[in-house]
Order: sequence, then C-alpha cells, then structure tokens
Amino acid sequence: MDKKDEQKDGNGSDKNQTMIALAVVGNLIYTIAIPIVLFTLLGKYLDNETGKKFTFILAGGGIGILVGMWGVYKKAEELKNRVYGENKNSSNKK
Repeated sequence: MDKKDEQKDGNGSDKNQTMIALAVVGNLIYTIAIPIVLFTLLGKYLDNETGKKFTFILAGGGIGILVGMWGVYKKAEELKNRVYGENKNSSNKK
C-alpha cells in the first residue's frame, strides 16, 4: 500500500504542477490580450470620430502589443524572483 500512496502523491504533484503551469499561461494570455483588445477598440473609436479608416486601429493595436509585452516581462520577472529569490542588483538600488 505504501507504493500506491507514493504513486498517488507523485501523480497529484504532477497534476498540481500542470495546473500551476496552466494558470501561469492563462494569466499571461490575459496580460497580452486585454491591452491589445482595449487599445484596438480605442483606436476604432478614434477612427470613427476622426473619419480615418485604419490609422488609429493600427496604432492602438501596436500600442496594445507593446503594453502587453511589457506586462508579460513584468510578470516573468516577478515569477523569476519568486522562484529563484530576489535579484541581487535590485537590493543595491535605492
């Protein structure tokens, strides 16, 4: 029975790691998608107001991509610090 318990613990741990990984990926997808959608919709609104066709939509989408990528960078940095500990350089900054 001990081997079965060990297998259950091992499988449960794998499932937990899988769920954590899926949660991180889902969080990153939202971090990318929300700024892109919001800035693109803002661009569509501005295009409608100014009579342009795609100028502000493209600009809004580009800004949304940049903001999303910056958010992913920040979340990855936070996750790295959580997993590996604080960065030595960040403690020296005032």
